[in-house]
Amino acid sequence: MQAVDRISVILREICRAEHGITLTELSDAVLLPKSTLHRILRSLERERFVYQDDDAKRFRLGSEILLLGSRALNQIDIADISRPHMESLFKQLDETIFLSVFEKDRVVCVHRIEQVGRAVRYFVKVGAVMPFHCSAAGKAVLAYQPNKTVKSILQKCDYMRYTPLTMTDPNLLMEELERTRRSGYAVCDREMEPLVRAISAPVLRHDGTAIASITCIGLIDQFRGTFMQEVAESIVECAARASEQLQCTNV
Repeated sequence: MQAVDRISVILREICRAEHGITLTELSDAVLLPKSTLHRILRSLERERFVYQDDDAKRFRLGSEILLLGSRALNQIDIADISRPHMESLFKQLDETIFLSVFEKDRVVCVHRIEQVGRAVRYFVKVGAVMPFHCSAAGKAVLAYQPNKTVKSILQKCDYMRYTPLTMTDPNLLMEELERTRRSGYAVCDREMEPLVRAISAPVLRHDGTAIASITCIGLIDQFRGTFMQEVAESIVECAARASEQLQCTNV
């Protein structure tokens, strides 16, 4: 139990250090000799719970912590939290609404609400992976991730072109993400399908990072002018209500 207590204290202290923590600083904080602390940290490094950066020699939380955290988040059913808010939005707008969840390095549609028998079928369906570079759902999630995560995802992105309007320039995408953060919502304007627009807003955890996004999608003959503004305002409000409920779970 002593070992468990020590590891818990060490990980919490590293978590509190926004810019990492040195061995000396950590030793002073957790009241452990450097030799003892060094042995524990090396074991945690092997399991990828922590890592030491090469430049500043500071310890930070590792990728295994991120994986465990994402698994814990997945145990909270975001669909159950978001569903009533999405249903209310669907009744208001009478357009297809869907929820996408951020899973480690991709955004996946997990729930969709649409009119029964509607002839129009969009790209998005439950289980579909939403591209970060050109889908409203992907942009809304990516815009609210830490800079390190954004850079990592953009480096791996294939920038596949779906239509002539698909955004394939990472610099332009960074500008788009900044606009998304300013407005609170992301737009896909015929980037995925020729005659389709979508607006998406992030579902945020208490730390301001996005765990999911809620999107409204429709044809451009409807998605224009004042209706676009109504959709934008309504989708932001819907996602904010879901975020508030999510944050009540202390995640």
